[in-house]
Amino acid sequence: MHRYLKLLGTFSVLLLAVVLLFSTRLARVATSTTLRPQEGGVTLYVSEEVKPGLSRPVSELPTVEPAPLKLDREINPRQNKSTFLQGPVDLPNGGPDPLLDRSNNNGANTPGLILSFDGISYATGGSGSPPDTNGDVGPNHYVQMVNSTFSIFNKSGALLAGPTAINQLWGGAGTRCGTRNDGDPVVVYDQMADRWLLSQFVSASPYYICVAISQTANPQGAYYTYDFSVTELPDYFKFGAWPDAYYMSSNESTYGAYAFNRTRMLQGLSATYVKFTGQTNFLMPADVDGPTAPPANAAGTFYTFKDNSYSGHGGGVDRLEVFQLVPDFTTPANSTFTLVSTIPVSSYTYTVCGFFVMNCIPQQGTTAKLDPLSEWPMFRLAYRNFGSYEALAGNFTVDVGSDRAGIRWFELRRSGGAWSLYQEGTQAPGAEHRWVGSIAMDRNGNIALGYSVSSSSMYPAIRYATRLGTDTLGTLQTEATLLAGTGSQTATHNRWGDYADMTVDPTDDCTFWFTTEYFSTSGSSWKTRIGSFKMAECTSGPTPTPGPTSTATPTATVTPTPLPTTCTTFASSDVPKTISASGTPTVSSVLAVSGSGAISDINVLGLNGTHTWINDLDFNLQSPLGTLVQIMARSCSSEDNFNLNLDDEAAAGSWPCPPIGGGTYRPSNALSAFDGQNANGAWTLIIHDNANLDGGSLSGWSLQICVPMSQTPTATPTSAPPTATPTTAPPTATPTTAPPTATWTPTTEPPTATPTTPPGSTGFLSPASNAAETGGDNNGFEVSPTNAYADDGLFAVDNNSGTGTATSCGNGKKDRQRFYTYGVSLPGGATVKGIEVRLDAKVDSTSGSPKFCVQLSWDGGVSWTAAKSTTTLTTAEASYVLGGATDTWGHTWTTTQLNDTNLRVRIISVAASTVRDFSLDWAALRVSY
Repeated sequence: MHRYLKLLGTFSVLLLAVVLLFSTRLARVATSTTLRPQEGGVTLYVSEEVKPGLSRPVSELPTVEPAPLKLDREINPRQNKSTFLQGPVDLPNGGPDPLLDRSNNNGANTPGLILSFDGISYATGGSGSPPDTNGDVGPNHYVQMVNSTFSIFNKSGALLAGPTAINQLWGGAGTRCGTRNDGDPVVVYDQMADRWLLSQFVSASPYYICVAISQTANPQGAYYTYDFSVTELPDYFKFGAWPDAYYMSSNESTYGAYAFNRTRMLQGLSATYVKFTGQTNFLMPADVDGPTAPPANAAGTFYTFKDNSYSGHGGGVDRLEVFQLVPDFTTPANSTFTLVSTIPVSSYTYTVCGFFVMNCIPQQGTTAKLDPLSEWPMFRLAYRNFGSYEALAGNFTVDVGSDRAGIRWFELRRSGGAWSLYQEGTQAPGAEHRWVGSIAMDRNGNIALGYSVSSSSMYPAIRYATRLGTDTLGTLQTEATLLAGTGSQTATHNRWGDYADMTVDPTDDCTFWFTTEYFSTSGSSWKTRIGSFKMAECTSGPTPTPGPTSTATPTATVTPTPLPTTCTTFASSDVPKTISASGTPTVSSVLAVSGSGAISDINVLGLNGTHTWINDLDFNLQSPLGTLVQIMARSCSSEDNFNLNLDDEAAAGSWPCPPIGGGTYRPSNALSAFDGQNANGAWTLIIHDNANLDGGSLSGWSLQICVPMSQTPTATPTSAPPTATPTTAPPTATPTTAPPTATWTPTTEPPTATPTTPPGSTGFLSPASNAAETGGDNNGFEVSPTNAYADDGLFAVDNNSGTGTATSCGNGKKDRQRFYTYGVSLPGGATVKGIEVRLDAKVDSTSGSPKFCVQLSWDGGVSWTAAKSTTTLTTAEASYVLGGATDTWGHTWTTTQLNDTNLRVRIISVAASTVRDFSLDWAALRVSY
């Protein structure tokens, strides 16, 4: 059949599918609910859970086709939405900035450039003005974002991918984040997890924050994509990475601070946010630089600046204000947002030319002037932990005298107490204007500040200035030029930059990277530039990375020897599976793995089946913890069938078309995303058929799972015995005998992005008792409730789940069942770190959005934790894990409370229907300590 006939024959079906997908997806993205007002006019909002999508690898996304230039188009007008900032109010000018003389008192020279190259331009894929230029650097890549595209470069400046429309990460359709491409982008490299965050907003009601988290360290791979609904336009939002959350700020009717559940987003699990509003100036979130994370339990940090002469800032003195946000994603009502430090600074004049007066900064050869962006803090607030103290560096634009723009920069420090001012300066040498700054610190505490420069006698240029940690406080070295502009912006809207970005290379923790906009010819077609430089005095060498170690006596030298691994192949018995030729079906096949241990390597073996037109299919693998990896993207063309193995260590190169013959190839996205996770549980292979009319079947598949020998699974697979011999030969390495004082350590370190087996864990335990609760139809799982005691494919069944249709976990008309007698036994003196409940389950129909809610009791069923809920259950058996290795469900547990007398697990069957049938194969529980 010719492909065009196939497409014509299915157009109406596909159109209907798109409409249904759009409406369904919108129904499950997050919406905000006002939870409570707090003191000082601060209000807390809490979102519902949003389930992520999974993008295609960036390397497969289409690039932007340059469109005819609409050269005077302003994108996302910078909005003065706050009622206390109405109109162009010009504050009294306090005269020359008091720090000008100090800042110029440094005779050293800023280092020259290592590299400088063009990034995205208006002509090559940008949209509107200003570009909102920002970028970040990782171990091997530089990622730049502008309105409304992104590009990926290697660290020599070569373009690897893009420019790509940001909404292509969401598939380009189906959701608001996929349909709209509105910009205000922010990219953050999360060094703590070795992952990337890319984001933009939806600027038309209903409003969204669109966040994409890379599955791996490679920004060219696939991303978990989140559509977070928000109550107002989140204008000018900014992100920062922190251990417990991704923190964000925005310009709304008042200024807001958000915390997104980073832990779950890194795993590709459903996630929520909390938001506080009520502030009177824009807040900038701290963003962690360097290899050392903030101290344990350090709160998320924001800052803003306030002026004593503006009544909307509450009087007082010119100052910095530091806030802390402590989110509680388990019990959101416990979240707090607090002003923790008020730090007086040297006097400054707030705003240049007046509030939201954008016709301000002159340029050569034109009467058009530029926006100074002097109302708000500039991106980023750079955080660094030096061990003996913590530091924050930030900057904002001030009037240094006679409506001339300069940059006030500062460094705050904290040594176990409150934040205090360590140094401050104003960068404004000569007579030019300097604005749109960005600042960062390297590993030795040296500082770099990048910015734009302009005057009536010069085109806007890009410059930067540095200081050594040993230089006179408050001073910067003589500035250097990254690029001299050769044109001015003549657009009528006056917008410039909106923000720029100074970041630090994690490879050496010394090299600074800076990006912002410029013009090569006068007009409206902007360009961007990316440059790097390094201070010669910065300690060279790679950032320390934890790795294998051996310990020995002082008189002996021990060479670390790799801990030998053992590999076991588990074959799925949940085959064959029919892939229907009607519609665009999704087919799932489950494979059960038993045993314990952290995965050091995992391969897909014997993936074989039939299907005409193999390009219709994509293959995805989901772990028991919920991590989802697209292992085979749509490939080849009209060829038929598949039979291959997938291994990260296979030789580079594409698989053949058709992918048959049983060869071993690299997956589309790395299977190493599962490394470090516990192998035990139900793995799911998910096949999407993306076109109508062609069908086939999945005939078989297996997983080869390798773990260190000390963690070898001792149980046999619950699925059928392996039907094929692994194509990868078993390890030939033999453990060597180390000196008595040496200890083994694995050579493969689990990635920080995924949960690892905790130091102490009971493994998943089965219950031995159950009881139905009064409520609903009063009989809970009325069919064989003891079938939930083991992961054996036999089901406890709750028929006609309750007498009410409300979908809250607190609905007393829904069926409830208690499971207990788990036989939890912890070592003496153990502290409970987290509890997980695993439900292997399915439902007769997804109508009514059926889900399970789960609560825990520590006193035999008198008191209960807040409920956690699964995502919508599917008609095929799947595993749902609630809680985590560091999640105590909002309760501090004692070992006594986990004994068989006290511990209870309550499972509630919830749906907007009274006729759903819930089937539960296993109600397991695991305690980490």
